[in-house]
Amino acid sequence: MPLSNPKNNQSLLIAAGAVAFTSALWLVESYLQNRRDKQERQKRYETCEKIQLSSVETSYAMFQSIQGISTLTWYDGNIDQVRHAMLDKVMDICLANPWLTGRLVQTGNSSSDVSLVYSNATSERISIVSTRSFKVLSTSAGISRDTPFPELPKRLNQLECLVGPGIDLVDNDEYFFKVRLIPDCTHPTKKFALVVSLAHCVGDGHTFYQLHNMLSMKDAKVQVLDPTRKPSLTDDIATALGGKDQAASLADPPPGFIVRFLKGVILSTLFGPRTKVELFWINQDWIQNEKDQVATDQTKKEGNDTNGISYVSTNDILTARFFQLCETDQGIMSINFRGKLPGCEPNMAGNYFNYLVCRPGDCDSPAQIRSAVQEICSGTPRKPTSSPMSSWQHMASSRLFAATSNWTTFCKPVYLDNCQQDVHIPVIPCDSQSAPARFVTGLFLFRPTHDDAAGGKHKIAAMFAGPPKVLETLKQSGMVGPSVH
Repeated sequence: MPLSNPKNNQSLLIAAGAVAFTSALWLVESYLQNRRDKQERQKRYETCEKIQLSSVETSYAMFQSIQGISTLTWYDGNIDQVRHAMLDKVMDICLANPWLTGRLVQTGNSSSDVSLVYSNATSERISIVSTRSFKVLSTSAGISRDTPFPELPKRLNQLECLVGPGIDLVDNDEYFFKVRLIPDCTHPTKKFALVVSLAHCVGDGHTFYQLHNMLSMKDAKVQVLDPTRKPSLTDDIATALGGKDQAASLADPPPGFIVRFLKGVILSTLFGPRTKVELFWINQDWIQNEKDQVATDQTKKEGNDTNGISYVSTNDILTARFFQLCETDQGIMSINFRGKLPGCEPNMAGNYFNYLVCRPGDCDSPAQIRSAVQEICSGTPRKPTSSPMSSWQHMASSRLFAATSNWTTFCKPVYLDNCQQDVHIPVIPCDSQSAPARFVTGLFLFRPTHDDAAGGKHKIAAMFAGPPKVLETLKQSGMVGPSVH
């Protein structure tokens, strides 16, 4: 008795061959279509200006996972009295900096060969600004001054007000710079929001606020920023930090770090806790007490482990104490290198920042943070006392990774005619998927207003994201002042 029917086998072979042939045709057609699309893009942008993004900006970490930089500022005033003036302001900024009206395009064979491409035609730039870069939304947007802060990133993203990671913009009909005016849906003639968003792969916090500050209608001149990348500065920054391993956290973290993140996502999803996000004023009395303590310690130690540091900044204090209180095994603190390295100038647009890696033992005090920053700015390579965590150490870790960033020195008030600024806040997606509470905790410093609040008690504020228990620890320390509303 035969085990199978020869005719059936023949039919199966014919069917399999047909599927294979069809699949091969599809692959060939896909290849040819991609080739045609690439040729069409190259032809379309032949007469355009091109700026190739740096290796840091097109790295996996920066290009595919980091969201754009975005802020929201509430104003008391009538949106109709500023909409035309704001359009004119955005137009002036983009005409002076035409690269802001460009797109991200893959210009080489590698996915990392990405360029910022923009037109030389003034008429095209004017059209882009008036239809894409700047928009005024209606009350149907559903945003009000009472919208809870944790809901804002998701809601603004749905309204297409926020710019996402670079990978979402490449070869798409998407622009990387957005300015939006949104009326308060409950008081549309009395309150409105200004939302500004910039792709992080195009510019860092310094670049963002250079542009943001130009929107002011009082004492703010439109400046021409230099978007030309300086590749040599990538190596200079790594050298200043103490070597490529010290600079790798930004663009090339070890594989174990990715595993640590994914583990945090899974455990946070299955067992909690949910990521807690809160805005609060920094208690200035606590800051002053910390500064007094540093001065006292320095008098006693005479610089045994602080290199004679007698002055520390508010940022030094908050970074060191935050890393201590959350008991991290590795923290990172953002550093802007403009003005700290030769050839890295304030008018340069792009990403000229990196992280100071802080391990337990070498950045335990504000004075140690200050000493590390001074060493970086000294013009000689820093000599770190420890190495960043290896892949195995990341995978085995049960502690929190921690990060701090300080926007307070970049931000200036944006004055609008016949309006009063209410509050200025960062808009950073920090849900349990993007910032799982079993993986990371962060503290982002900003200025909600430019007038001292509560009689001078509170001058700067922080956005916290992380486990609820860490927030409770911060409150118990005395660092946390009243909530920012």
